[in-house]
Amino acid sequence: MGRFSVDTTTAVTTMPQDLRTNAQIGSGAGPGRTHMEAVELEVRNPSGLHARPASIFVKTAAGFRSRVQIQNLTRGTAPGDAKSILTMLAAGVKQGHLVRITADGEDEAGAIASLSELVRSGIGEPLE
Repeated sequence: MGRFSVDTTTAVTTMPQDLRTNAQIGSGAGPGRTHMEAVELEVRNPSGLHARPASIFVKTAAGFRSRVQIQNLTRGTAPGDAKSILTMLAAGVKQGHLVRITADGEDEAGAIASLSELVRSGIGEPLE
């Protein structure tokens, strides 16, 4: 999958699912920054981001210094802290939901790459 960046004033709305990566999503970039990394993915594992998969996701996100957020686009939830298990559970991400993961900081590219691979691989669960 290709990686790209655009200005924070650009909203990405027409790119095919699973190809919307590293887009600049509205505001939220840190002070003096012009962009942040983002990806939109379908959650395919049977449990979605509940209990154990959410815990794995949070632990992985917490390993990065960047600010990492997740938004359940299917349910229309607001972006929330992906390093918080309560936020993850409140997002109500189920199998088949589309999520946006954003990272802003010094290791944002690594955070997006790791979390994208984690979601694509099923977060430790077999994919149906």
